[in-house]
Amino acid sequence: MTVPQRIRRGPVEGASRRARRALIVWVCAGTAGVGTAAGTTRLSAGQVMLIAAGLRYRIRGGEDAVVIPVELPGELAVAVSTRTAVAALPEQLRLRLLFEFAQNLGYLRPVLERTDFLRSLVAEIIAAQSGAVPVPVAPQPLSEEASAVAEKVMADLSVNHSVAQLADIAGVSVRTLQRRFRAETTLSVSRWITRVRLNEAVALIARGRGLQFAAHATGYPGTSELIRAYRAETGTTPVAAISGAGRAPVGEIRIDDPGVPENETWLNINRGDIVVWSVTGRATVTTDRRTIGIVAGQGVVLPAGVAVHVAMEAGTVLLPLGFRYPGTGEYDGAARVPTIVDFSGFDPVELVRTAVSTYTHIAVEGARHDDIFRNVPGVRQESPVGEIDQSGGRVRARGDGVSRQRHSYVRRMTLARILLAQGRSPTETARTLRYSHAAAFTRAFLAEHGMTPKQYAQLTGSRPGSFLMDERTEVPGHPGPEVVPGWMNP
Repeated sequence: MTVPQRIRRGPVEGASRRARRALIVWVCAGTAGVGTAAGTTRLSAGQVMLIAAGLRYRIRGGEDAVVIPVELPGELAVAVSTRTAVAALPEQLRLRLLFEFAQNLGYLRPVLERTDFLRSLVAEIIAAQSGAVPVPVAPQPLSEEASAVAEKVMADLSVNHSVAQLADIAGVSVRTLQRRFRAETTLSVSRWITRVRLNEAVALIARGRGLQFAAHATGYPGTSELIRAYRAETGTTPVAAISGAGRAPVGEIRIDDPGVPENETWLNINRGDIVVWSVTGRATVTTDRRTIGIVAGQGVVLPAGVAVHVAMEAGTVLLPLGFRYPGTGEYDGAARVPTIVDFSGFDPVELVRTAVSTYTHIAVEGARHDDIFRNVPGVRQESPVGEIDQSGGRVRARGDGVSRQRHSYVRRMTLARILLAQGRSPTETARTLRYSHAAAFTRAFLAEHGMTPKQYAQLTGSRPGSFLMDERTEVPGHPGPEVVPGWMNP
């Protein structure tokens, strides 16, 4: 089928949020502004900006803007300096950075060697920071206890809490709380609070509030204490930082292109149909009933309720463009088998914009997760193989050659990856998926993925699930085997 040249247009905007991990903001097309506590930095097409972990930021772009957020692996989150940094991304590195964005979405197996490229890229961007604006940042803690303390502190920065009081709130000892904060943020509790306060103080001043107001609102007795604390952290004053905002120098990046490695998805059983697009290269899509190949410029509708695996040759980047759910009134029926789609009528830049708008917080106003289906005529309107009920959660019948037990197991592992990527602990994930105890879940996950749930969570970070990010989780009714190696075992 051929896709018509229609796509939703409009300015792109992301809600103000605090970066849980360091990230690279890449303006792929058009222009955009990245607002931080120190002001707004304007980026042009082909430029990248480094956002430190813990920094609050907001992105706005025009109708022609395509802005791609690339979150860095956890081990790189603390390598970022406290300054905004801007650099020009060479043309030859753009496909690789798009692959890094795809890695963020959670549907690909993690490439452990990716940190080598990202570490080099971060170092090059940081090298451009001479004269850039200092911004105090505080990486967000991830554990339940430390997160509870962070939320308590940020709820009212004018209140001074002792570390002992905060430890009581978390239900842990002072030593344990300090250890958690140092492990998760590289900062002591007191210094983390100082950075949060300074960050908020600069944001208030940038919005037109006076120094005295900013000082009192963030727990400082007066302006002199605020200025002294800010200088100790950044080497400058809040007013000087704001006056230099938006004028970060644009550095050059000089690293070799490592190329895009071969890759594959996990074996997934998704609740909805998903459209994926081959930006470049070749990919092979396999279900129990069918194997098809797609090349650059083609896409495929991956059907709901069916075990699907996608393998990609070296140099291939595959992006999801949208999804839809059966039984929710969004459409009648679902694709029965993988269906090839011709995307030759689309501008590739517009397709990238669709992927970003669907799967990140940087969205076109009014965009829907099923927009791409509205632009694809003639998709087969058939019931999915193995019907899905109104909640989308339970298979009532199997017709694809995969046993009920195996189907339930694969679906359970798909849900496990989503929950872990959302930040759930392995213990909580095991409980949600109705395992008798966490050890049984760990054994099953290790057998299927070659890594423990904890290792997987560390690789993926706390991100939305690959395709089910805004839907409640429905657990299959039968737990299936605890250990089933291989992806096509009956």
